[in-house]
Amino acid sequence: MNEKSFMPGLGGAVALVALATGLTFQHQTHLKLREEQKALHQHLDRVTDLLAENERQASLLATVSLAPFPASDPSAELLRLRAEFRVLDQLTNELESARSENTQAHAALDRYLAGETAPQPVATADFWPRDSWSFAGFGSPDDALRSSIWASHNGNLKAVFDSTTGEFRQMIEKDLEGKSADEAAIRAMDEVGNVKSVHVLSRDFQSDDTAVITAEFDKGDQTNTTKFLLKKVGNQWKLAGMD
Repeated sequence: MNEKSFMPGLGGAVALVALATGLTFQHQTHLKLREEQKALHQHLDRVTDLLAENERQASLLATVSLAPFPASDPSAELLRLRAEFRVLDQLTNELESARSENTQAHAALDRYLAGETAPQPVATADFWPRDSWSFAGFGSPDDALRSSIWASHNGNLKAVFDSTTGEFRQMIEKDLEGKSADEAAIRAMDEVGNVKSVHVLSRDFQSDDTAVITAEFDKGDQTNTTKFLLKKVGNQWKLAGMD
């Protein structure tokens, strides 16, 4: 992440569209998970019934008394035994297959339930998961950085400008010359689109009106560490640069 790539974005209308899209996606995901859970339960029921039937047939076959054949016809007795062994072997294979499917279905259901009930990351003073991002004002360096990240994530051009000051703001304005609001919004949202959480590593107050926050951005497959320079302008803190 660098100064030129930290772009602002859409106005209030885009923020509302993004919110509605997110809610719709969450609802669809929830419905899909429910359907998967229902299918898993149905599969377990079928496998359980198959296990019970196979075990019943195997038990019946094992307890059947073989009626003696006349000694004058040993070939018929041999044929009957071979047929019964084939049936027993088939039932044994089906039983093992059903048990394997049952084990796999239970494992799949366990994985599903574990994913559904997995605890969500909890926001703290130093750890900001994506779901916790919100406009926090500019009363402190942390608040200003939170608001800036939220503004970029939502493509809110006005909020991005409000959260910056000095040469850093001028650099953003110059970089946006000739670009539409939609183009600026897309760049801003792309900048933090794959960020899952922000972890504040340190806060260095260099003076009463200057602070440096070092934060780690978790993108799932990689992490980036960035230093943010913040300046106090009047009673508000603003983002003045980043490295």
